[in-house]
Parts: sequence; structure tokens; C-alpha cells
Amino acid sequence: NYPVIVEGTTALDPDDALGPNDDLWAAHYLLLTGYDDAAQTFTVQDSYHGADRTVSYSQLEQEWKPFNYLYLFFYVAGEETEIQSILGADWDADTNRMRALEASQAETLANPEDAYAWFNLGSNQVYFERYAEAGVSYDRSRELGLPLRMFRYQFGPFITYFQSDRIDDLLVLTDYARGITEMSDETWLGDGWGLFRKNDLTEARRAWDKALS
Repeated sequence: NYPVIVEGTTALDPDDALGPNDDLWAAHYLLLTGYDDAAQTFTVQDSYHGADRTVSYSQLEQEWKPFNYLYLFFYVAGEETEIQSILGADWDADTNRMRALEASQAETLANPEDAYAWFNLGSNQVYFERYAEAGVSYDRSRELGLPLRMFRYQFGPFITYFQSDRIDDLLVLTDYARGITEMSDETWLGDGWGLFRKNDLTEARRAWDKALS
């Protein structure tokens, strides 16, 4: 009785391609409103493809993975006890995230060539402010290859490189991300922090003004 929102991947319209080598990888939110264990399918409300779509459990898990299996749900105050009983140990945010960290770490060990597993590991390490470790994880994920638009939706590397004082790496990444999606407030914000660390206050202010606009 509690619909769940997840972020997953989708394929863009080819007319939106940036060029012949565009992977057309993008992301959007799905509202899960039903499930069928016998058929192994969810009913989803899809902001990009339409209402009442049927998606298999396996397909949703695959498309959900690049976003660290993040989920959102809503409830009124009087339902909190029931929600706690449903989530069990995962009700506690730190426990929930530690389980996510352990799962992503296990995935990197099971398949060291899994770029998404390394990226998720980095994101979970950021949560615990383990920035040096997160930088190694993000570096590995980037070496293995990420979709063109990954940094339209995921900003953990910006935080990591800033907090690790890897400012040149931060500015290289924000410059790349702006080239893909110029209208990204998070990218301009990260760029501003990098410029601030470089003591280029005029350009930092310009970047932050752009983020605000």
C-alpha cells in the first residue's frame, strides 16, 4: 500500500543524440504502484514512456543498478510504525547505507569489471565521508567506462574530488559534464567550488550565479 519511487535508466529518442557516437543513455523516475510475484513483474507509472507499464523484476533491477538502488517512499505520520516494521533494520539510515556499501563492495569483488558496482561503492563511501577511498572507486568506474550522461544525474565524484583536494580532477570532470549538459545546476556548483579552491573568485562567482539561474 506504499508506492515506491526509484530512479532507472531509459533510452533517449535518437533525435536528441549529441552525435553519431551518442549512447542515448538517460535516466528518469518510476513510480511503482503494483507487483505480481507469479509473473515477476511490476506495474510502473513512467514519466517518459507512459502509464501502467509492465516491467519485469530483472529488467527493473538492471536499470535501477546505476543509481545505487536508491528508493523513495511517502507516508503520513500515523503510519510511521508500520513503515518501520516493513523496513526493519533498513529504517536506520546509517545501517541502510552500510548494507548498501557492503553489497556494492561484494559486487566489485564478484565482477571487478563492473563500472556501476565501483560507482555505487564510491557513492556509499561518500556517505560515510571516506573520500580518499571513494576517489579510488570512482576512478576505477570511470576507467571501465560510464555512460555519456552519467554526470547529469550523479554528483558524488564532484564532492569526492573537492573533499580530497583533487581540484584539477574536479574541474576536468565538471568541464566535461557541462559539455554534455550545459544546464546542470549541480555541475556549475561543483565547478564554482573548484574555482574557489583555485582562488579564482571572479570565475567561481560566475559559476555559482549560473547555478542559481
